[in-house]
Amino acid sequence: MLEAEAIKVTTLHLDGEAQDLWFHALVTLGHSIVMTYTEYTGRLMEMFDQRDSKQHFIKLTRLKQIGSPETYITDFLRISMMVPDLSMA
Repeated sequence: MLEAEAIKVTTLHLDGEAQDLWFHALVTLGHSIVMTYTEYTGRLMEMFDQRDSKQHFIKLTRLKQIGSPETYITDFLRISMMVPDLSMA
């Protein structure tokens, strides 16, 4: 699936305020020209996540496995998505 198609499919799953704001932003903020999934998720984070990314980084550094590996991986992925420019290297 091309990134542009993935973005279109993903926007279909937005609901409520997120859906309203995203589609309004297609015109007002130029979201209709978003071409990469990375840019798409970045724009979503800018619009909807008003939390401090430093706090997410701190939370990520303090994350410990106390349950199953699956739960730890899920928690890691959820938190790491909130930290911009997190390198896997």
